[in-house]
Amino acid sequence: MNENNQKHMKRFLGFINDKDERELQIIYSKIVSVFFISFYLTILFAFISICFDAYFKQISLGSILLMVLGFVEALTVMISLRKEDVRDELVTSQHEYRQLLKKIRFQCFISGIFIVFTYLIFSIVFNLCITKQLQIEGYTLFSSFIAGFVFSFLSYFVAKSKIKIED
Repeated sequence: MNENNQKHMKRFLGFINDKDERELQIIYSKIVSVFFISFYLTILFAFISICFDAYFKQISLGSILLMVLGFVEALTVMISLRKEDVRDELVTSQHEYRQLLKKIRFQCFISGIFIVFTYLIFSIVFNLCITKQLQIEGYTLFSSFIAGFVFSFLSYFVAKSKIKIED
């Protein structure tokens, strides 16, 4: 951890002296847990805000800002992990490789379903706000399934490219 982060951690958490490795690991695990909880709560509040927007047939700045905040948090984590080069998965056998691919396929499938529902919700809300009618068109359903499929497909191949087989 660099010196600047040490200073911020001391100020924010109220530490005076430096911590040893065991204490730092505990602190890091707690910070990660709090980050994930706050990230999911931000996304949940954004969806609740979008539901209220659909009910009142208007789009609020708060909904947009909550979604942007969730997007920026996720993007920041992804970019920082890519810079540190810790995203690769290392396996030692073909069996482990196949097991990992199976897990990746399942995760990509679940992510695709999430994208389909997210796309549908946004389409319905924006359509409701613009036309003041609740209607789901065939084009909306088709495009949401295409978006989910493309996202799953691309996610799978990006994740697969990160697997390294150690000989």
